Amino acid sequence: MTSPAVSPAALGGTAPGTAEFPTASGPFGAAGRLVVRMVVLVWTACWMLLLCVLLAFYPDGPRRRRVAQRGVQLACRWIVRMSGVRCHWNQPTLPTGALIVANHRSWLDIPIMLAAGGCTFVGKQEVRDWPLIGPLSEALGIIWIDRRRMRDLLNVLPAVEAALRRGERVVLFPEGTTTDGRQVLPFKSGLFEAAVRAGAPVIPIAMTGAAEGGDADALCWYGTETLVANLPRVLGLRGAGVMLTIEPRVDPVPDRKAMARSAHAAIARQLHQEPIAAHR
Repeated sequence: MTSPAVSPAALGGTAPGTAEFPTASGPFGAAGRLVVRMVVLVWTACWMLLLCVLLAFYPDGPRRRRVAQRGVQLACRWIVRMSGVRCHWNQPTLPTGALIVANHRSWLDIPIMLAAGGCTFVGKQEVRDWPLIGPLSEALGIIWIDRRRMRDLLNVLPAVEAALRRGERVVLFPEGTTTDGRQVLPFKSGLFEAAVRAGAPVIPIAMTGAAEGGDADALCWYGTETLVANLPRVLGLRGAGVMLTIEPRVDPVPDRKAMARSAHAAIARQLHQEPIAAHR
């Protein structure tokens, strides 16, 4: 089944957070924002728990997945709005039946994309065991990959290919990790083979952003920083914005590494970075 058309403006809204959450000023401004946003985060976690309970009564199948998609889409819209991040897109729609690849800066990248619905992800195997997120990801049909085992790629490729042939959008962060957003790491090209086999295009998306004062590091989560430390830091930010630039499609060719190079070069241009020749 082909996924419905998606408006990127729906990925958290054109300007999420500006109406619903105050940008309090004065000595308690940051503390006020953090408290309000943490309350909404707890409310969202309660909704996700309720959704897990509800899905337990649905048998596996398309209907269960549709319920999961709509429920997670709603939760992710709350998360994006709650974070106070304004999302800006350069194009009105995302195509179906495409491998969507993007640079990876933060945990926020995932709810921003899921807020649209109608897409699935290639996710790290370890996330499968996380409370709430793991069961909901299973219900969404997330395609799991164990990056520590090279042979696992052979199991994942057919699943990604099948999803693309069904007309789904499959989102992939081919760097394999988050970064400080200043450069794009070399892409792991293995899963680009699924686009080659399915005859599907690759759609590069360049993610850039900053908080008030132009602090580009503020929205990133990388290195040794834990999620527990990152959450309150990000939720206390003011004036944060993310720009998602949808680059021209990369048409399928027999060489997956050539497709990876083209996608990487498109994203690197937005970050004013020289393209990298070698991709694994």
